[in-house]
Amino acid sequence: MAILSDEAPEQFGVFGQWLTNYLAGIAGEAVVTEPIRSVREIKGMFATKLKEYGERLKEEAREEGRQAEKRETARDLKEQGVDVEIIAKAAGLSEGEIEVL
Repeated sequence: MAILSDEAPEQFGVFGQWLTNYLAGIAGEAVVTEPIRSVREIKGMFATKLKEYGERLKEEAREEGRQAEKRETARDLKEQGVDVEIIAKAAGLSEGEIEVL
Protein backbone atom coordinates (compact mmCIF):
# COMPACT_ATOMS: atom_id res chain seq x y z
CA MET A 1 0.00 0.00 0.00
CA ALA A 2 1.73 3.12 -1.22
CA ILE A 3 -0.18 5.37 1.15
CA LEU A 4 1.31 3.50 4.11
CA SER A 5 4.80 3.00 2.80
CA ASP A 6 7.73 4.15 4.91
CA GLU A 7 8.13 7.01 2.42
CA ALA A 8 4.82 8.57 3.53
CA PRO A 9 5.18 9.05 7.31
CA GLU A 10 2.68 11.93 7.35
CA GLN A 11 -0.05 9.38 6.61
CA PHE A 12 0.69 7.32 9.74
CA GLY A 13 -1.08 9.82 11.99
CA VAL A 14 -4.20 9.81 9.83
CA PHE A 15 -4.23 6.05 9.55
CA GLY A 16 -3.44 5.70 13.24
CA GLN A 17 -6.48 7.78 14.16
CA TRP A 18 -8.68 5.72 11.84
CA LEU A 19 -7.28 2.49 13.27
CA THR A 20 -7.89 3.71 16.82
CA ASN A 21 -11.51 4.53 16.07
CA TYR A 22 -12.07 1.31 14.14
CA LEU A 23 -10.57 -0.98 16.75
CA ALA A 24 -12.24 0.88 19.59
CA GLY A 25 -15.53 0.17 17.86
CA ILE A 26 -14.98 -3.57 17.48
CA ALA A 27 -12.84 -4.23 20.54
CA GLY A 28 -14.37 -1.77 22.99
CA GLU A 29 -11.22 0.16 23.78
CA ALA A 30 -8.68 2.45 22.15
CA VAL A 31 -5.45 0.80 21.11
CA VAL A 32 -3.29 3.54 19.66
CA THR A 33 -1.83 5.58 22.49
CA GLU A 34 1.27 6.90 20.70
CA PRO A 35 1.88 8.10 17.16
CA ILE A 36 2.43 5.31 14.67
CA ARG A 37 5.87 5.44 13.11
CA SER A 38 5.90 2.50 10.73
CA VAL A 39 3.84 -0.03 8.86
CA ARG A 40 5.31 -2.74 11.09
CA GLU A 41 3.72 -1.07 14.13
CA ILE A 42 0.37 -0.94 12.37
CA LYS A 43 0.54 -4.62 11.49
CA GLY A 44 1.51 -5.54 15.04
CA MET A 45 -1.27 -3.53 16.65
CA PHE A 46 -3.87 -4.78 14.22
CA ALA A 47 -2.78 -8.41 14.63
CA THR A 48 -2.87 -8.14 18.43
CA LYS A 49 -6.35 -6.62 18.49
CA LEU A 50 -7.68 -9.12 15.96
CA LYS A 51 -6.35 -11.97 18.10
CA GLU A 52 -7.94 -10.52 21.25
CA TYR A 53 -11.23 -9.98 19.42
CA GLY A 54 -11.14 -13.52 18.05
CA GLU A 55 -10.53 -14.96 21.52
CA ARG A 56 -13.45 -12.98 22.91
CA LEU A 57 -15.72 -14.27 20.12
CA LYS A 58 -14.59 -17.85 20.80
CA GLU A 59 -15.36 -17.51 24.51
CA GLU A 60 -18.79 -16.05 23.75
CA ALA A 61 -19.48 -18.97 21.40
CA ARG A 62 -18.38 -21.48 24.06
CA GLU A 63 -20.67 -19.87 26.62
CA GLU A 64 -23.55 -19.91 24.15
CA GLY A 65 -22.91 -23.62 23.58
CA ARG A 66 -22.91 -24.31 27.33
CA GLN A 67 -26.24 -22.51 27.69
CA ALA A 68 -27.74 -24.43 24.74
CA GLU A 69 -26.59 -27.70 26.32
CA LYS A 70 -28.22 -26.75 29.63
CA ARG A 71 -31.48 -25.96 27.87
CA GLU A 72 -31.38 -29.24 25.95
CA THR A 73 -30.78 -31.23 29.14
CA ALA A 74 -33.56 -29.33 30.90
CA ARG A 75 -35.94 -29.98 28.00
CA ASP A 76 -35.15 -33.71 28.13
CA LEU A 77 -35.74 -33.84 31.90
CA LYS A 78 -38.99 -31.91 31.54
CA GLU A 79 -40.21 -34.37 28.90
CA GLN A 80 -39.46 -37.20 31.34
CA GLY A 81 -41.68 -35.55 33.94
CA VAL A 82 -39.02 -34.27 36.33
CA ASP A 83 -40.26 -31.40 38.51
CA VAL A 84 -39.42 -27.96 37.09
CA GLU A 85 -37.97 -26.77 40.42
CA ILE A 86 -35.53 -29.69 40.49
CA ILE A 87 -34.54 -29.11 36.87
CA ALA A 88 -33.96 -25.41 37.56
CA LYS A 89 -31.61 -26.17 40.45
CA ALA A 90 -29.74 -28.88 38.54
CA ALA A 91 -29.40 -26.98 35.26
CA GLY A 92 -28.79 -23.51 36.67
CA LEU A 93 -31.74 -22.10 34.72
CA SER A 94 -34.77 -20.23 35.98
CA GLU A 95 -38.10 -21.97 36.30
CA GLY A 96 -39.47 -19.52 33.73
CA GLU A 97 -36.82 -20.56 31.20
CA ILE A 98 -37.70 -24.19 31.73
CA GLU A 99 -41.45 -23.61 31.44
CA VAL A 100 -41.05 -22.29 27.89
CA LEU A 101 -38.93 -25.23 26.71
